[in-house]
Amino acid sequence: MGDETIKPYFEKITINSKVNTNESHERINELQVKVDKRCSVYTTFEAAGVELVPNWTKA
Repeated sequence: MGDETIKPYFEKITINSKVNTNESHERINELQVKVDKRCSVYTTFEAAGVELVPNWTKA
C-alpha cells in the first residue's frame, strides 16, 4: 500500500520559535539549548537521527 519509494519518516524539522522578551539574543540561545535538552519531543527526533533546525528569535 502506498509508494514504497517515499520514506515514512521525517528527514528534517525546522522549529521557528518567537520569544517575547527583553533579554539578549545570547540569553535566548541559552534558553533554547536548555529547552532542547529537556523537551521529550525534540530529544526523540534527535535520537532518531532527524535533522533539527532550531530558529529562536525575539518576537
